[in-house]
Amino acid sequence: ESSVDSIVITNATGIITQINGAFLRLLGLEKKEQIIGQRMEAFYPDHEAEYETTTGEHIQIGRNYFQAMQGAIARLQEGKNIPLLENYHLRADNRIVPVEDTFSPLFDKNGALIGAVGVIRDITERKMAEKQVAESRDFLKQLFDIGLEGLIVSDAQGQITMVNDRLAIMLRYSKNDLIGKTLGIF
Repeated sequence: ESSVDSIVITNATGIITQINGAFLRLLGLEKKEQIIGQRMEAFYPDHEAEYETTTGEHIQIGRNYFQAMQGAIARLQEGKNIPLLENYHLRADNRIVPVEDTFSPLFDKNGALIGAVGVIRDITERKMAEKQVAESRDFLKQLFDIGLEGLIVSDAQGQITMVNDRLAIMLRYSKNDLIGKTLGIF
């Protein structure tokens, strides 16, 4: 109960037998009875559609998602781990939460599969930060590309990683001819 990550325990057929409070909060539910006895798949997106995420983005869930989920479930039923799978869980408000799932099979003392335990981490904040970084990078790239001055970026070893159009025109090189070269060519 003290874990900030969601913890879910299922039986061998995928029926949820135990959860912690973090899983309730992740799904936007209030009572464990709303979850216990359900199949784990009941809390994943269940049809191809566009879904709103908890990051505010809209994403398309399609056939590839469902094929990947079937493969992960089959792997668990074979008694194999599902290590760190980026996934989505469906909330009560019909939005989906981006998560990292890790599931491990549970065996009895004779080695028979009796269930699984899953640890689920909400990665909404990380996804929002990644989106902000990408937007900032795209904005800076636009500024870089439209600059009136010739601009060049290199790595610590002096290898050219970016040039803008203005510099390429000034030097009468294509951008591709400059990228990957060292600053020593000047």
